[in-house]
Amino acid sequence: MHTLFNIYPDQSRQRLEQTHLLILALLNFDHTVHIVFHKGSEQFIKENADLSKKWQALPLYGAHDFWFFNGQHDNLNDQQYRRIKQRADFIS
Repeated sequence: MHTLFNIYPDQSRQRLEQTHLLILALLNFDHTVHIVFHKGSEQFIKENADLSKKWQALPLYGAHDFWFFNGQHDNLNDQQYRRIKQRADFIS
């Protein structure tokens, strides 16, 4: 199963923590997880030390598809984003 998590800067801290836990649960069942950080969201997480540690640890659990869209370090364009969305069985 392919999943896509969109991370936006206006998401609450609680929502980010819930998303993190859901990602861990899906990775535990060997799901493919794509995480897209939209403009400003990466900075918000970096500014919160405990959130930052949790999100930085995700590759240890198998999350390797981190994308940055409309941010400082874009590695995703519109066409790639649409392709990921089309392949996703679950989008958050």
